[in-house]
Amino acid sequence: MEMDLEKFGFSLPEDPPQQRSFLLRCMETRGQTSAQSGQSSGWLFSLHDSKDNVVHSFRDLNALMLFLQNVLNEDSEELPQFDEDNRE
Repeated sequence: MEMDLEKFGFSLPEDPPQQRSFLLRCMETRGQTSAQSGQSSGWLFSLHDSKDNVVHSFRDLNALMLFLQNVLNEDSEELPQFDEDNRE
């Protein structure tokens, strides 16, 4: 069932904005000491990409964020490209 968006004052542009959809899963890891952090708990992340039905897994939040920045930049020249050497 399509809504008449113009009835509500909205119109679709000729070239609609891009969009991506992911299901984010966060899983706590307990009792596993990380050699890098020395912590006994942490988090693992996965993204299920609805576009191609692929699951991407990440060991930490930084890897997840880097992936998202790269995915969102790959088809857009308007967003600045991520430079791994300039991370804070």
